[in-house]
Amino acid sequence: MPDLFSIIMPVHNEAGSLAATLRRLQSWRAAGHELIVVDGRSTDASVEIATGLADAVLSCDRGRARQMHVGALHARGRVLLFLHADTLLPGDASEALSAQLDLGAGWGWFDVGFDSASLAMRVIAFAMNTRARLTCVCTGDQCLFVARETYFAAGGFPLQPLMEDVELSKRLRALSRPVPIKTKVITAARRWREHGVIRTVLLMWDLRLRYFLGASPEALHRRYYSAKRSAAPWRYPHAQVIAFAKSPVAGQVKTRLIPALGAQGALELQLAMLNRLGSLLSTARLCPWHFAVAGKPDVGVFYAYGSEPRQQRGEDLGERMRYAAEDCFVGGTELVLLVGGDVPALSAELLERAIKALEGASDVVFVPAQDGGYVLLGMRRMIPELFAGPEWGGENVLAKSLEILKDLGLRAECLETLWDVDVPADLALLEQLDPPLDWAY
Repeated sequence: MPDLFSIIMPVHNEAGSLAATLRRLQSWRAAGHELIVVDGRSTDASVEIATGLADAVLSCDRGRARQMHVGALHARGRVLLFLHADTLLPGDASEALSAQLDLGAGWGWFDVGFDSASLAMRVIAFAMNTRARLTCVCTGDQCLFVARETYFAAGGFPLQPLMEDVELSKRLRALSRPVPIKTKVITAARRWREHGVIRTVLLMWDLRLRYFLGASPEALHRRYYSAKRSAAPWRYPHAQVIAFAKSPVAGQVKTRLIPALGAQGALELQLAMLNRLGSLLSTARLCPWHFAVAGKPDVGVFYAYGSEPRQQRGEDLGERMRYAAEDCFVGGTELVLLVGGDVPALSAELLERAIKALEGASDVVFVPAQDGGYVLLGMRRMIPELFAGPEWGGENVLAKSLEILKDLGLRAECLETLWDVDVPADLALLEQLDPPLDWAY
């Protein structure tokens, strides 16, 4: 009888991409294998999304080691696979794994690749794979697999905040030699892109050396997150981007898409777009930014990228934008840019052009929307008239705004037109995105 595998996935506030990740694993479930999601007290819709797409959805206090160990305690499979939520198994992973188990492998891992074709990331992947084979110590990104009885014989994952994968590898190495698999899993290069490749590599080396020399996992955890917070400085610290969004609640967001996608599908799309925007703004390192939230701001997606969200104030969209912009100008910001949360085609290059336009001769800069409105408004001083004149949601918002600025004698610049996602006809435009939106429906 074939071996039963238990895939164990720890998650915390992964709602933006979790549905797409779990759908890719449904073929394993169809083949009789087990999929266990262990949630670390997420504040977003992760649990709701996982329910129905996994055989079990468990909950415990946050901590990757703790979550994976809880999953192992509940697993029924003879072989445990520990899979991170941002790592994808290749299509032939089951066959490759079964072949190694037939040869008597007690534990091992997959080689790793990144979702980036850059030379730097290929070099990092090669170094990670080579180091793992030489030291018999793997990282969590490499999808550790281990026979259930071997896992518990080694004592399981130690409940420490960092280096739990290194410590378990050492324990397993003392029991038997690992059998790595050349077939590659693909993991996200996001943390390298966000904080810089060289900076991240040096940080990882530093942490591993300190651990080897006896530093405690708690001290390394503090150092790791301190280094993340002090990553590369903003290129335009005098500017501020405010990303407008509704709190993600099924049935209350993207309501015009519900007839086509259903309430849950519309929610998943909104979360995917918010995650794309958050990743863009944090990775580009252009300027400080935050989400301005209508509804509850204490939702995971609004904190996932290290930016403190703020509650929107005001009766209509104009008032909410005015208050948000005023707060930034009063706080000393020189350039304020307001962007919508449903514009997946927005790029760092276009944002930078908007900032430079405001640094130049333009008092106001717009990125027009195809429906007659705009998806970005940038200003270098407060202009209250802009937020009282247009009829929000109409087809002439941009035209009316340009008239107001002309009457005030101010110079406005319009950059290239983008599209947002409001109605079912807009869904076809998602196919134009490169890289594609991490969303599947």
